[in-house]
Amino acid sequence: MASLQETPAPRGVRLKEVYEPNGKTDIDIIAIHGLDTTSAETWVWKPRDNSSHVNWLSDEKMLPSRVGNASIWTCDWQADLILPAGQEPKTAEELARDVLACLEAHIRDTGPYRRSRE
Repeated sequence: MASLQETPAPRGVRLKEVYEPNGKTDIDIIAIHGLDTTSAETWVWKPRDNSSHVNWLSDEKMLPSRVGNASIWTCDWQADLILPAGQEPKTAEELARDVLACLEAHIRDTGPYRRSRE
């Protein structure tokens, strides 16, 4: 298995590959978190006793076991509801354009179809 990838993008949006299947990738699944959170908080189950955390996007017993040869990515974006003083909030349309630009950069960098990673 090759190392997991990260696609930097403009304006604070970032794609990170959290699960890479063995062999040919048939499809990319991109999980986008909601407002006032991050991917690290959204996609992880944390038990009350704080023992072992489970990221349901990357744990092989969770989503990867159900989606075949899909690579799974997270998309982090500026989702804070409260911004530092002096920072101008973006509109929903501006945020959507930032995410779209990141996805377009990902397709441009990886191509619409990826071959086996052997």
